[in-house]
Amino acid sequence: ADVEGFTREVKSLFEAKCRGYGTGVDVGEVLQGVLDALRKHRVRVDGNYATSVVNLLCIEGVASSLDPSYNLLDESEALLTAHTMLGRENLAFCMAFMAPIISTARNMRAFLQDLSVSKHSVI
Repeated sequence: ADVEGFTREVKSLFEAKCRGYGTGVDVGEVLQGVLDALRKHRVRVDGNYATSVVNLLCIEGVASSLDPSYNLLDESEALLTAHTMLGRENLAFCMAFMAPIISTARNMRAFLQDLSVSKHSVI
C-alpha cells in the first residue's frame, strides 16, 4: 500500500474540490475521488468506513436526482457544526430531546396546510 501517495492525492483533491460550505462542493465527486485514490494506491480501509462512503454516494445521488439544486454538504452544515461543538454524546442527547418537538411542529404545519386547503375548497 502506498499510504503516502494516497495522502498526497487526497490532499490535492480536497484542496481543489473542497472550498467549504455554500460553495457548491460536489460531495459525490469528492467521495468518488477518495474511493479512486484508495483503489489506485491499494490502501485498505475498515469495512464500516467503505460502507459509509458508498451510502453517502447513494444518498447524494438520490437527493440530486430529486432536486438538482440540493447540496448535501451545505444542508448538513448545522448538524456537522453542532457535532463539532457538542461532541457525539451531547448531540445525540439534544437530537433525542428535539425529535418529538420537531415531529410535532411538522404535524402542526401539515394540519394547518390541510386546514387552509380545505377552507379554500368550499363546495
